[in-house]
Amino acid sequence: MCNYIASLGIEVHRGKKITEYLETETEAGIIIDGQHISVDCVLACDGVNSKARGVIIEDVESPHPTGYAAYRACFNASTMKTDPKMQ
Repeated sequence: MCNYIASLGIEVHRGKKITEYLETETEAGIIIDGQHISVDCVLACDGVNSKARGVIIEDVESPHPTGYAAYRACFNASTMKTDPKMQ
């Protein structure tokens, strides 16, 4: 997926440590090495102790051992259908 995104001319940052995630009504982004970066999309693949999950669902629960290392965030898709920015 990263190679495809790069082939579209979209800048991809790899191997960077995100210190903070941001999300407001008008902006989403990250902070890397003290630099505020506004983005259209953040793929947060930060594992079991995910900091991104708390930003997405505003609730951070402790991981529960299942033998798998996967988390999923859910939200009501009807919100997207009525938001003109998501059209």
